[in-house]
Amino acid sequence: MPACVAGLRALQTLDMRENGLKTLGELPASLQSLVVDDNKISSLTLENHANLTAVTAANNVITHCRVGNMAKLKVLSVRVNKLESIEPLLNCPELSEIMVGKNFLSSVDFVIPCSAILTLLDCSDNKVATLPETITSMSNLKRLDISNNDLNTLPLNSASWTTSLRSLSMGTRYAQSAVRSLQREPTQSKIISN
Repeated sequence: MPACVAGLRALQTLDMRENGLKTLGELPASLQSLVVDDNKISSLTLENHANLTAVTAANNVITHCRVGNMAKLKVLSVRVNKLESIEPLLNCPELSEIMVGKNFLSSVDFVIPCSAILTLLDCSDNKVATLPETITSMSNLKRLDISNNDLNTLPLNSASWTTSLRSLSMGTRYAQSAVRSLQREPTQSKIISN
């Protein structure tokens, strides 16, 4: 990232996709939207950025991700990277959309601190073997993509999900009984079983 970017005090949107970036460097405090897709970034650490609402860092080589203390962050996308784990997303009270598909994650426990407001969770194409039981208490979750993981069971018994979940993508690895039990729920609007 060019050093002069940090000095742009009024900058709200920064799109640096396809620039061969290896590190982020210092960001302006005024920044609201950061797009660094299609670079060579290997570590994503973002903390204490009070105004940042959206971060998109897809298609990099990120192996480490730490995001926290970002009061206005609503969207985090780190799809198509090399993540094996993500540190818990602490103090991000507005975080409602998390996209971490096409990585090497074995757990999605990092979402637990922001579960109350989460509306979209895409953890497709990973190595997740179990979902935390708390995922069913996400009363605002509308879209869940867990396709192409190593899941054998799903925590489907949830009163919260019967009123909120609208789209569930599961892939082909799930027992037909799980699909049938979801189809019996009249409030579920879309079930995708690839």
